[in-house]
Parts: sequence; structure tokens; C-alpha cells
Amino acid sequence: MAKPAASRPPSGARPAPSAQQRYSRWAGSEVTFGPVGRVVVTIVLFVPVWFGIFYSVFFLVAAAIWLIGVVPLAYRDVWRRVRLAPTDADQLTTTYDQSFPDDGGPRTDISTRAMPSRW
Repeated sequence: MAKPAASRPPSGARPAPSAQQRYSRWAGSEVTFGPVGRVVVTIVLFVPVWFGIFYSVFFLVAAAIWLIGVVPLAYRDVWRRVRLAPTDADQLTTTYDQSFPDDGGPRTDISTRAMPSRW
């Protein structure tokens, strides 16, 4: 059975917008460090390289493996972006967009508007 025409969204209509998702690499969360922790971990990850350069050939080989295998994986996790909580501005934008939905029709621009009466 076909839906009545009034309940169908117009063709070309966009879905209702949801709250804008904002991300940051400098915010802390339950699963990531804050900005100080991220910088400290970044520095600490280069300690094995320090030993590799100044102590022995064994440490140099271990440091090369460390730089190729461990550091990229650690940086990926340490510098993961975090979803920020929506602000009041995000909630107001969402409420406004829901109040005035886009019907998919052509938009009017200044060239199609009527002239003001005083001109």
C-alpha cells in the first residue's frame, strides 16, 4: 500500500540536521590524555632513541625498531581526536535548523525578490 503524499518528504529534501559534531586533539576524555599528558608521552616515546644514539649498536637497532614499529602506533592512539560535548551554540543551531527545515525547493535570491516600495 502506498503512503499518502502528505507524509512523504519532498524529493530532494535533506534529512533533519543533528547536532554538529566538533572534535579536538587537545581536549582530554575518559580514554585519552589531556594536552599536558599528550606532550609528555610524545617526549617519553623518544627516550629509547636517546639510548640508541649514545650507548651501543644493540640499542641503536632496538631504537630503529622502536621508531618504525611502536612510535607510529602509539602516536595514533595518543593523538586521537576526541568528540567535544555540544555547546549552547550547537544546540541553538540544531533547534533553528529543525524549526526551518529545507524543503528541497529552489531558494529565492535577491534577483527574484520584489523591489521595495520606496524605490
